[in-house]
Amino acid sequence: MNVKEGKTVNCNKKISGTGYYFGEVKINIKNALGVSMGTDSSQTRQILTNKHATVYPYHYDPYSNKVMAEPARPDWARTTSVKWDSNDRYEYIKKYSELYPNNG
Repeated sequence: MNVKEGKTVNCNKKISGTGYYFGEVKINIKNALGVSMGTDSSQTRQILTNKHATVYPYHYDPYSNKVMAEPARPDWARTTSVKWDSNDRYEYIKKYSELYPNNG
């Protein structure tokens, strides 16, 4: 691929399954005469996506000042939902408010 200065290149890759993916760029820098002046490469951070290329959600909780952690492995099994009633919700909010009293 021949890319000129100031131009943008887009590449699409089909995601085949849930996993960690990253992008990698390798460049060969040439002068106006076409003589190679050197090479360089760079990678993006790893991004966890599912088989539909949906990125794992980033969630920051401003009250606890914590970020939800990504799974250590992309092959965790789906779990069943847990039934909550209004008392379960009340107890969760109460405990959260005790841990993080400035949560508004």
